Amino acid sequence: MMLRLFFAALLLCAGAATAHEAAGPPARVADAVSMVGMDGRVETFDAARLQSLAPVEVEAATHGAPAARWTGVPLVKLAGLVGTPVGDDLRGRGLAIAVRVTASDGYQVVFGLGELDDGFGATTVLLAFRRDGAALGDDGPFRLVVPADRRGGRWARNVARVEVLDLRVDAPSEATR
Repeated sequence: MMLRLFFAALLLCAGAATAHEAAGPPARVADAVSMVGMDGRVETFDAARLQSLAPVEVEAATHGAPAARWTGVPLVKLAGLVGTPVGDDLRGRGLAIAVRVTASDGYQVVFGLGELDDGFGATTVLLAFRRDGAALGDDGPFRLVVPADRRGGRWARNVARVEVLDLRVDAPSEATR
């Protein structure tokens, strides 16, 4: 009986150690967000640079928390700064462009560019750096704020990287149809 308990405890400890190793080291929180355009162009945005881009404020709540005043820059505006077609330049095949946001822990969310653009979906998505006038604390320094979402799954915390992805493919030729 004692031997069984010993082996059970040993297996339990080995499993816990393996789970810890699989999780890896804690994610490093980024002090700036890298924005990567479709052509590979990279722009880096820290809180000071975001502040210089005429940020907007929205009032929104997620996860049952009380509403807060969020300050940030619209994601579509940042996409335009790395050469992405936005506004009147977004049309046709450009509607197959996506924006992928990655948090420091690897969590990812994706938006269609048309969803973000005022001429199409006009969904407000902010890369926020302030909540009620203060730095974000545990949620930041950067997070997404998506006021129209009923659930908070796309309110990614600790955003580290934003990539504009060209998902366009050539139309199949007559020979392959």
